[in-house]
Amino acid sequence: MLTAALLCVVVGQAPAEPSLSAGRFFAKHLASGRVEAAWGARSRQVEDGAEAKRKVARLAAQVRGFGPETRLISEGLQADGERWVYRRVVSVEYYARGMELTLVLDERGRLLDGSVAQAADEAPTTRGNYRAKNHYASPVGGQWSVLWGGRTWDDNRHAAVPDMRYALDLLVRGGDGRSCGGACRRNEDYHAWNEPVLAAAAGVVVVADDGLPDTPPNRPRLGSLYGNFVVLDHGQGEFSLYGHLRQGSVRVRPGDSVAAGDRLARAGSSGLSTEPHLHFQVMDHADYREAQGLPVQLEDLVVNGKQVDRAELRRGDVIGPREAAARRDD
Repeated sequence: MLTAALLCVVVGQAPAEPSLSAGRFFAKHLASGRVEAAWGARSRQVEDGAEAKRKVARLAAQVRGFGPETRLISEGLQADGERWVYRRVVSVEYYARGMELTLVLDERGRLLDGSVAQAADEAPTTRGNYRAKNHYASPVGGQWSVLWGGRTWDDNRHAAVPDMRYALDLLVRGGDGRSCGGACRRNEDYHAWNEPVLAAAAGVVVVADDGLPDTPPNRPRLGSLYGNFVVLDHGQGEFSLYGHLRQGSVRVRPGDSVAAGDRLARAGSSGLSTEPHLHFQVMDHADYREAQGLPVQLEDLVVNGKQVDRAELRRGDVIGPREAAARRDD
């Protein structure tokens, strides 16, 4: 059943001001490619011409390019002079960092303009002061660099999405600072490729996906966010996720118990990955689509050349080997 506010949009009755329902109406039809429906509910201030209609069609195509929504992160409606601005931030299937849809509406809730971009603000969270109940070590051995990590969007492009709020992307750099050697056209050219991925803490395997092929560098696979991935249940409401694993390398199955430092798989480039690396996060639910990310301090490792007992990593940090790395096997 249409709400009263949405009926005003459809049949042309003028409410005192638009409601969230007006923004949701256009978000729904743009995401489903129903350009005619969105065009038919445009403001009278928008000229009736082919180019104006093409602009709405382009906006719909851009929204669809991010993929289906998987989760609403935030939405709001604010006055801007005589206009109203509806902003909707969502997790999507084809882009790890989320999407922000901005729609400009007139006072009757009809469409004036719109734009779409990657989400660029930290997702709201109530977990900022959370302290992990389990003890977590580095999920990799050897020297790795933090490509994305930390609490702000500037340090961590994952921060806009709830389950990735405090996630890490880890890769290996050579002596020249590059993550690959040679032409960098093959996954095998990247230093992180096929490196062991280790359990950060003892736990029970909840998810172990291993069937997706690795994608060539800079050609991420749409529709599979983490590619091949493993989720461990550590108890006390804490779960860890290891993503973009190499196809065929996952050596655990749901129900298996693992110790900290046991090898789970090898680093690959499956799913939405632009190059071989490891995506690692701790969260409060086994299903990342329902989870909130948890901040985690890794223990007993070397950070930027200094031995530390606990560290919450951020972009640019370089981590060194830990004792548990000796548990790796071929």
